Amino acid sequence: MTTSEQHLLATAPAAPREVGYAIRALFVVAAIHLLALALVITHHDVLTAAVAAHHPNWSPDRVDQVASSQFQSTLIPHIVLPIVFVTRARALRSGRRRTRTIITALLGLQLLAHATLPLQLQLFPGYGPWIIGIQAVSLMFEASTIYLLWRSPEARSFFAPTPHPAARPAA
Repeated sequence: MTTSEQHLLATAPAAPREVGYAIRALFVVAAIHLLALALVITHHDVLTAAVAAHHPNWSPDRVDQVASSQFQSTLIPHIVLPIVFVTRARALRSGRRRTRTIITALLGLQLLAHATLPLQLQLFPGYGPWIIGIQAVSLMFEASTIYLLWRSPEARSFFAPTPHPAARPAA
């Protein structure tokens, strides 16, 4: 952390309780991604079997190629997003509006990603209750984070723009 960042944190007002709750909720969302990552890694064979079942005419090489591609594309968000959520959650304490906006945009994408539930159920047959449960908990924490950052009066005032000293009217 640079000296200017340390000074900014030292002079910044303490984050309100609602922002603290939002930070914790983001940590839970990051943990859920890591849990999903572990489940995807340990169930690669299920994904391969699902691709083979949906395309019985494909050669084993083609099935492996498509299953590997789907596996890798599933891993990327579950590796990147926890890192981004944890680093951005910690940055929320600064009160910067840009950080709140970035987190909101990422959580908005997360909410849209829940629409892929039918595809996930198709790729991991037999794991529907687990997938639905994990997605429901994730959805709850994502929506709660957005609510805490934007709807609570304390958070709105914490992230409110501060007038530039030069813009103040002369006395």
